[in-house]
Amino acid sequence: MLEVIQRRIGEKWTVERMATEAHVSVRTLHRHISEATGLAPGDWLQRQRMAYARDLLEETTLSIKEVTVRAGFGTTTNFRQHFRAASGLSPATYRTRFHLRQDPLGQSANCSDMNTNGDTASN
Repeated sequence: MLEVIQRRIGEKWTVERMATEAHVSVRTLHRHISEATGLAPGDWLQRQRMAYARDLLEETTLSIKEVTVRAGFGTTTNFRQHFRAASGLSPATYRTRFHLRQDPLGQSANCSDMNTNGDTASN
């Protein structure tokens, strides 16, 4: 069930819908998800949405509005509030710091790993 939700994270998921789709009671769903993840279903869902949104911000040039929709946050305001609470940064600031870019050789480089000349830092 958790994999289904992850694949369809942008949809409107409630605990009740999760239970219905899993063919279990809400109480049983709580127990199973808590045992599997250590989190309540709503908390697990929120973390999955946030992780997906971070991936989209890092790996795509989608607008913040489109990231909001694809990650299932409902409204951009809701997304920005949750994102800032979880990361300490606005989505736009997060993207600026962590967005991957393609170098001329086609290899990904994290913008935050670059020195002031635009070269990637060596380890």
